[in-house]
Amino acid sequence: MVGLSHQDIVECDDLHVIEPWPLHDFDLPLFKAAYRGDDAQVTFLVASGVDVNARSKCNLTPLQLAIHGDQADTVRTLLLAEAFINAGAKATTKDADLDTPLHFAGNRCFAELLFKFGADLFAKDHDGFMPLHMACRDRRLDVAEFLLLKGAAVDATTTTKQWTPLLLATYPRRNDTDTERHEKLVKLLLSHGANVQATTSDGQTVLHNAAHAGNLDLVKYVVEHGVNVNAITSNGETALHLVGHYLSPFAPQIAQRLAITHFLLENGAEINARDQTGSTPLHASWSCAHHFSHSPDMFSLFLKKGADRLATDGQMRTPIDLIDRERWMLDEDGFVCLKPKPAPILSTRGGRGGWRGRGRGRED
Repeated sequence: MVGLSHQDIVECDDLHVIEPWPLHDFDLPLFKAAYRGDDAQVTFLVASGVDVNARSKCNLTPLQLAIHGDQADTVRTLLLAEAFINAGAKATTKDADLDTPLHFAGNRCFAELLFKFGADLFAKDHDGFMPLHMACRDRRLDVAEFLLLKGAAVDATTTTKQWTPLLLATYPRRNDTDTERHEKLVKLLLSHGANVQATTSDGQTVLHNAAHAGNLDLVKYVVEHGVNVNAITSNGETALHLVGHYLSPFAPQIAQRLAITHFLLENGAEINARDQTGSTPLHASWSCAHHFSHSPDMFSLFLKKGADRLATDGQMRTPIDLIDRERWMLDEDGFVCLKPKPAPILSTRGGRGGWRGRGRGRED
């Protein structure tokens, strides 16, 4: 999503994850009350005749603000949203990015209410995202389930990069720690006929996403459903290239990535595949040695599996050239080990303990 100018935005490749809006963007009391879920204040303001379809500085309506995210008090928020609708708020209104309230629905109750009052399952924002795309991107399992039951298009593609709901559901996200809900969402989409072979406009598959995220169970699941383990992106990258990439917000333990590498190789992944820069997965795994607690385990695994240690990339660098930049070297068996620490250099300058002795040449 291309973000709103007054929102805090976190970029994930070309996805933009909307974070809670700063309160100073809400220039009217109604916006603050809606965002905070202050039903007493909302009731008072609505009774006073304020415009329930007014726009905040970030072009959102009170209804959109009320139903965003996972609200702690669902019942209160639901009553709040219904109060807005009864006062004339429109369930189909669009903001500056053409998002409707249904795009923002934080849980199934809100989605059901909006649908009851005419919300459009197929409404597109200016990037072509429908409510189902948003629900899958944000891992809102119950919302996605409701939208699919009501007939949402399971394989609809966005105008930006041709994302499908399934591709968005597998894309790595910050703080994506609820792997069980994540996997349930993917299984839900596939049970409704989602195309597991779908790719983005640059050739990204669900396997690329799962490997990049370091999600072993998801990698296994999509491979079992027929995804090509050697599928390449427009940059020539396979999933094996991406599993070794370091991406700080999406950095599970190295053991998880090692297990993914084992699994992909056992299922026919090409160990010496080259991307457009000439890099192999072994080149890419240098990133793990450089970032993941300075661990050479991924690099060593590729070597043990027979990766070409002398393959050169577009800059004529071999994987050994890359690893040599760190504190690592190859041992006698050809595997990675720590470089020996340099011997300490003893000072020959004067001073206490120096070879010149104490003082300045005192005579006896």
